[in-house]
Amino acid sequence: MSEEIEYPSKERERAKVNVKVSAEVNTYLHDLYNQIQYEFCEQYEDEIKDLQQKVEQLENIRKEAIEYINHTTIGADSSPIEDSWLYNLYETRNILNKGE
Repeated sequence: MSEEIEYPSKERERAKVNVKVSAEVNTYLHDLYNQIQYEFCEQYEDEIKDLQQKVEQLENIRKEAIEYINHTTIGADSSPIEDSWLYNLYETRNILNKGE
């Protein structure tokens, strides 16, 4: 036997109010989150742009260093001093290439 339980009307109304309040709280929290995120981005926008420019500058320096090493090592002699110097340049190029 299944019986349906009838809740008193006051409890039913309280449940409706709780659902409504819960939805309003969720909407308020969502709006507050969006506002905080917007203000954070606006506050640090200049710093973020500055850091992006510095990253671009470092990337350009890295590329120039690799080009220099590649250009310098073409046709190098094979004396012991040159071998050591070339080895150091190749190692430096390998380190710089890790950024790609």
